[in-house]
Amino acid sequence: MSDTTPANRMGGCFFAMFLLVWVCVTLIFDAVAGYGVFMQCRAWGFAEVPGLVVSSKLETTSDADGDSHRLAVTYRYSVNGLEYTRERYRYAAFGTNDDSWQRIAKGLPPGTRVTVYHDPADPGEATLTRGPQGFDLWLANFLVPFNLIAAGVVASRLRRRRVAEEPEGVTTLGGYGMFASVWGLVAVVGTFVLVFTAGFNPPLWAGAIPWVVGPGLGVAAFVAVAWAARKAARGPTG
Repeated sequence: MSDTTPANRMGGCFFAMFLLVWVCVTLIFDAVAGYGVFMQCRAWGFAEVPGLVVSSKLETTSDADGDSHRLAVTYRYSVNGLEYTRERYRYAAFGTNDDSWQRIAKGLPPGTRVTVYHDPADPGEATLTRGPQGFDLWLANFLVPFNLIAAGVVASRLRRRRVAEEPEGVTTLGGYGMFASVWGLVAVVGTFVLVFTAGFNPPLWAGAIPWVVGPGLGVAAFVAVAWAARKAARGPTG
């Protein structure tokens, strides 16, 4: 008997719409985070010149969630006899409600001599930092659970028929579910631990910890499920 009743069709449509929105929003945030990492890595190919901080302060905005701080720095540098004044500290900089930007601002008072990284093909494009930073790892770690859920739900929809052919109770998706659950849990815990101990811009080594522990434990969980699946498939042995 077919289960394609109006209620089931409506539920399927609602789930499909929810999945589409979830995946699209997740991909948008992934793109924003990826852009920042890409541009910071691209800056490794920039040329170095000495520069001077002209002004440095914190910009604070307030909304229903509280105050958000962001660094506003202006610096001056010269390339081939031409002087430039720019304001970028790093690519894809976001405001935060902790003291991350305050700590950076204290190290960049007016008159501070800095190293400016500029694009050799376009000297007017410059930044004071290059390479991924702790914030990039924190943001990517924050997005891990959302990506794992999106990947798992999409995979489950694409493999519904194949799941039915796998050993009952221990499927490949079951192994992925264990992998995703363990890594997702480590990512969530790591996100909050980093914020409360080091802020939104932790040291690079600290931001890397969840990326080592999470996938490692997740793979271990997946292997355990795969081992259980093979054992179940062989059945009891004399």
